[in-house]
Amino acid sequence: MADDREHRRQGIGKELLTAGIREMGLNDIDEFFPYANKWNAPALSLYAKLGFVVIGELPDICKEGESCYKMRLELPTALF
Repeated sequence: MADDREHRRQGIGKELLTAGIREMGLNDIDEFFPYANKWNAPALSLYAKLGFVVIGELPDICKEGESCYKMRLELPTALF
């Protein structure tokens, strides 16, 4: 998931992510594992606010030559 530079910091990413989490919960999915570039402070902040935790760091997952964090969210603890 990504948003256009012109539309950042308007809550769109939070709305999309929250809607996706809600839908996963309704479909009995109990864990979610996204990846975020470790230099993307706004994305990492959003994930943290929604209860995600970093569970690992992997090279070349998000982009060749860059490391990304593997995140985890247990859906019963998600903020709806």
